[in-house]
Amino acid sequence: MSGAALEVRGLGKLFHHTLPRYRTMVGRLRRWADGGPSGLPVWALKDVSFEVARGECLGVMGPNGSGKSTLLALIAGILEPTEGAIRARGRVNTLLNLGAGLQQELSVRDNVEIFGILTGLSRRRALELTPRILDFAGVEPLAEVRMAELSSGQAARVAFSTAMHSDLDLLLVDETLSVGDSQFQAKCEGEFQRLRREGRTLIVVSHDEPALRAVATRILRLESGRVAGEPERIAAEAVSRG
Repeated sequence: MSGAALEVRGLGKLFHHTLPRYRTMVGRLRRWADGGPSGLPVWALKDVSFEVARGECLGVMGPNGSGKSTLLALIAGILEPTEGAIRARGRVNTLLNLGAGLQQELSVRDNVEIFGILTGLSRRRALELTPRILDFAGVEPLAEVRMAELSSGQAARVAFSTAMHSDLDLLLVDETLSVGDSQFQAKCEGEFQRLRREGRTLIVVSHDEPALRAVATRILRLESGRVAGEPERIAAEAVSRG
């Protein structure tokens, strides 16, 4: 569909895992003489195809090692695909690690400004949104303390809240539904609904299926790097809260 916000066609990513070294010269010579491989080829993703419409929230689930984070890294442009093609329309976030870009010795307020700029906001817009971001993250009383003094959960909420208030067209969310308590997760659900109403597109990876069902319009399941059946569509009433 030409109007899709994201099109993925025949996507595959091959990694070569390094094999253990032989402890002795004799062992290494034997491997070389036998023509043995120096690395183990592993397909993290293979023949993955799907589309995401503008204003949709696609949830991605699967066991550890199924290729979820690799998929997000490929869409973000952090990794290059071995085969297949990705076509994303609009601005996509590339900061999948919630700790990326945070400066531990600077204040929380300064970090919001820096992280906002990294996600594409102008400095003026980042400063305008800072009070709202701090309030959403629940750290407004700690705005002037060093980032290093926040707990890991508080720091993750700061980064997540900043990304939620950015001007991105396609937002990639990796396991951030677990960065806060139930109250913060409820706020996130409402924020996801707001972004969808504004026409933003989201791809959310999580192991928490109930939380994912609360925000996703469809769920894509990965198993051993491949799509396991057609994406499951979530009932409209299940994602209209907030």
